[in-house]
Parts: sequence; C-alpha cells; structure tokens
Amino acid sequence: QVYEYYISHNLTKAFESLFRSITCLPGCFTMYRIRSADTGKPLFVSKEVVEAYAETRVDTLHMKNLLHLGEDRYLTTLLIKHHPNYKTKYSFRAHAWTIAPENWSVFLSQRRRWINST
Repeated sequence: QVYEYYISHNLTKAFESLFRSITCLPGCFTMYRIRSADTGKPLFVSKEVVEAYAETRVDTLHMKNLLHLGEDRYLTTLLIKHHPNYKTKYSFRAHAWTIAPENWSVFLSQRRRWINST
C-alpha cells in the first residue's frame, strides 16, 4: 500500500491543490482547521457543516449518492459548500502516518469502504 498512498496522496492531491481545491480529503492523511486562524470563525465545527453531516434523511437519489459516496468525500463536499472562501490544499512538508491493513480480510473491508469515496 505504500506505493498507492504515495501516488494518491503525494501526486494526485498535489495536482488537485494546484486548482485550490481538493475534492476528497482522506481521513488517513488529513488535518482540519477547526476555526479560522484570523477570525476564529467556526469552520469544521460550524453549525451548517455539523447539521448537514448529521443528516440521515435519504429521500432523493442525490442525497443517497452524497451519503453513500463515503464520509471523507461527503465531509469535504460540505466544507467546500459551506465555506467557499476557504480552500482545501495539499502540503508536501506535512508529516502524517497511518496503519495499513495487516491481513487480507481487513484489507478487503477497507477497500469496500473506500471504493465509494475515491
């Protein structure tokens, strides 16, 4: 998985960042700003984001797609939607680590969850 992580996070996210917006912030390598550094305005914990993320009503195909795309992509979509003046970006100098699956069943379970949000 080292190769996959390198490609998807160092290359793909860096490329998306050139356009000032990453469309899916992966939980394994993401750091969120809870509040704006300059104004203290809630971002990640804003009322709009929290309420939308907590929504479980699925009465349209659009809502079903949003809720089943995976939590990483859905949360990223909400952040971009409710905070259009802020950006999602990749930082090459950041250091992060994750624990890769150690056996086949855990790997397959991970893939089943990830397939919708990548």
